[in-house]
Amino acid sequence: MNAVLTSLQKEIVGEDSFQSLRSKKDAQILSQIKDGKSLDDLRENPKMSSGDENFFNIYYKRGQDYKDKTIKLDESYKEWINNLRRLNAKFPQSSIYYNFVDILNEAYKNTPVNYYNEIFGALNSLWDQTHYDFAHVTSNTLDSIEIKQNPSVTTYTDGETFNSNGLVIDGTYKQVWSDGRTPTTYTVNNMKYTTDTSTKLTYYDNSGNHITSWPVTVNDGVTSKTVNVPITIKPKLNSTKLTSISIASQPKKTVYTDGDAFKTDGLSIKGTFSKTYSDGSVTYEDKDNMDYSLSSTYLSVGQTAITATVTSDGITKSVDIPVTVNAKLNSTKLSSIKIASNPTKLTYNEGDKFDDTGLAITGTYEKDYSDGSKQYYDQANMSYTVVDGDSLKSTQKSVKVRVNDDGVEKSVEIPVTVNKVVKEASIDQLYFVSHPNKVKYKAGDKITTKGMKVNAVIKKTMSDGSTVYETKKNVKVLTSYPYAVAQIGSTVLTITYKYKENGFSDSKDLTQDIEVNKKDTHLVNVYKPAKVKIKSIKAGKKKLTVKWKKSKHARKYKVYYRVKGTKKWKSKTVKKTSCTIKKLKSKKTYQVRVRAINLTLKGKYSKTKTVKVK
Repeated sequence: MNAVLTSLQKEIVGEDSFQSLRSKKDAQILSQIKDGKSLDDLRENPKMSSGDENFFNIYYKRGQDYKDKTIKLDESYKEWINNLRRLNAKFPQSSIYYNFVDILNEAYKNTPVNYYNEIFGALNSLWDQTHYDFAHVTSNTLDSIEIKQNPSVTTYTDGETFNSNGLVIDGTYKQVWSDGRTPTTYTVNNMKYTTDTSTKLTYYDNSGNHITSWPVTVNDGVTSKTVNVPITIKPKLNSTKLTSISIASQPKKTVYTDGDAFKTDGLSIKGTFSKTYSDGSVTYEDKDNMDYSLSSTYLSVGQTAITATVTSDGITKSVDIPVTVNAKLNSTKLSSIKIASNPTKLTYNEGDKFDDTGLAITGTYEKDYSDGSKQYYDQANMSYTVVDGDSLKSTQKSVKVRVNDDGVEKSVEIPVTVNKVVKEASIDQLYFVSHPNKVKYKAGDKITTKGMKVNAVIKKTMSDGSTVYETKKNVKVLTSYPYAVAQIGSTVLTITYKYKENGFSDSKDLTQDIEVNKKDTHLVNVYKPAKVKIKSIKAGKKKLTVKWKKSKHARKYKVYYRVKGTKKWKSKTVKKTSCTIKKLKSKKTYQVRVRAINLTLKGKYSKTKTVKVK
């Protein structure tokens, strides 16, 4: 206890100090405050007359008792404050309470010199106010109650009981005054109440009305008041049952082959449940990932669905999961082969080797499925073997090509033409079809075979041993006079046919009787001209000019030309020793050669020259 409180206690409680205050009304008020019970009596006897002498005697004696009990001032202070609160709750119109509390608070921490007069002034005011209140209150009645704080639980399910925990009820009292003033009210907090916490709550009452509140009653012994606490009653769930199932998500795999096992990856079955409540309402709820069983594990061809079944509380529902089940491929084998494209070469000579360049073979495969169906497909560029193509025979009409695939062998014939080969060839016969028109000449005349036709029969021995005779009509022949000039005294003209073909050669003669008479004593001889030598070759615009030296025994010259790189020669005949060739192709390189001619005799070609035309 600090020094201030000790000093205050001694000053107020001391015998001498207290007796000096005996004659003052403040002393009685002070003594009642020092004893905490005095204010309780004041609260319980509100109708005591302020003029009653016993008021002073009672509180004076209690002041004396306070001294004997030596109650500590700080403990009394706390009790004074509590009693003043209760007093103020009964007489709320008084402002003395607040003033006095402030003074007591200050007195608790200040020195007696500063607060002494103030505390007794407040005690006097409190006395005057209390005396006024006790004299004028004639009745004090519970007027109403209200819910200050709702209970912790306000939502219930049909069948539960009311729980009042957390509920706070305040009561309002009405005071009637003897002097006729307007009645006043004050509030009493946290009043005691009664309510039914054993009867089960129902969604509907006996009249079929929906219950939305619960009654709570306050009874202070004189007056009873009831207030309804708002509550929410949810209907009770009476039953839940499975009504249907559906596919929430399809399985990842829906296409199968005959005999495959069904894959459940990705499959989710959703169940729909109906919920029936005590108020007769029905709601529906979906539940994902339901446990299910399948109608089968392995699938068969032609099957379009597999059934998923869910059982819940004795109720079974099913749903079909669409699937496609294809027939199983039992085997694939080569069924046939065909020629996609023939080889480039189809004609041969006997003994040649078959050339398959350009040949393409396509195979057709047959697929057999478990449902008995078959499918066919082609495979291009099959590998093959040529069976009989190493040495072709003239009797062969085709070459066999064979394909072997996993033990299955198929073949196809490639049509070919194989010609016989000539092993030997010679002139079997040479005969006149018609003789020359002229058989009589004069010496120096040019021999003519005009009108003469000679055929030759060629005998050919073939590769197969057979003999073939071929007649060549109107063959070209040579005469016995190389210069084709009749010589005096000649009586026979020898006609020679020289056969040359495919590496075979032969010759045969015919004789034609002629008569050559004397013309003069001078015999004419004809000589073969010499080889030409080119002097120069000059290119012009789409033309060229070539010059050469004169050739001995030449009567004329033949100029040959062609574009370099081509095979065919073109020619131009002139009697001079120069020649200009026009209408050539611009910017092209040409090859040029020349030879001399004397009647039927032809000289050797000159060296070939090259020139680029402008």
